[in-house]
Amino acid sequence: MQTCTETDRVHLERTIELARNGVGRTNPNPVVGAVIAIDETVVGEGWHDEIGGAHAEVNAIVACGDTELGAATLYVSLEPCCHQGHTPPCTDAILAAGIRRVVVASDDPTSKASGRGLGILRDEDLPGRAARVGEHFRGLLRAVQTGHGVAGGRAADHVGDVRGRGLAIGLELVTDQASRTPDPTLAAKVSLRAWQLGASVFVVGHSVLEITPPLVISEADIQTAAEIIDQAIVDVQDGRISDEEVSAFAGW
Repeated sequence: MQTCTETDRVHLERTIELARNGVGRTNPNPVVGAVIAIDETVVGEGWHDEIGGAHAEVNAIVACGDTELGAATLYVSLEPCCHQGHTPPCTDAILAAGIRRVVVASDDPTSKASGRGLGILRDEDLPGRAARVGEHFRGLLRAVQTGHGVAGGRAADHVGDVRGRGLAIGLELVTDQASRTPDPTLAAKVSLRAWQLGASVFVVGHSVLEITPPLVISEADIQTAAEIIDQAIVDVQDGRISDEEVSAFAGW
């Protein structure tokens, strides 16, 4: 058993502070806060903000951006969930991100967890698998970028860049590859169309679609996800998403 250090205690106290941000909005789920740190440096924070929304661990991972997390520790005020509910299991997201150490302030006493989340984190060799699956996913999206996707190359002009770590993939949408001008309207419409076709992506910044763990955890899943994104770009080009639809979807 690893010893909880003074640095660990500081970060755990911060998770409890963060958890308070969700008070009154997560019932019947518990309020949870999460911190990701490399030694004493915090690289990401998050909390469970509302029922049905992303959990604290996933929000903290997303907040890390492109930071390499192989040397990071995740601190959580409650044991990560390992079951499918309103959202996928947080254990999948943690392991897919490549995080190798997790410290919790409390076990989850419910029947769906009761130590199983921590057991999964100990027993699964996900960092290596996530790296392999993530690289395959990036390869499929780069095929879209270069005109070799399922949509016959039509989407390629609007994919400016593909980047990411583990299973957290960013896909930049542009007006055209020659100018690399960000296209936030296209990004919002593709996000909506991908959602209609069954993939969960969201827009960060102005024009980047973020596909985050644990959306895709197998090669079959990522093949489907890449095809959906490829097709969504073409569907938007064909006018299948109106400005009114995307405004309602994005809350503009």
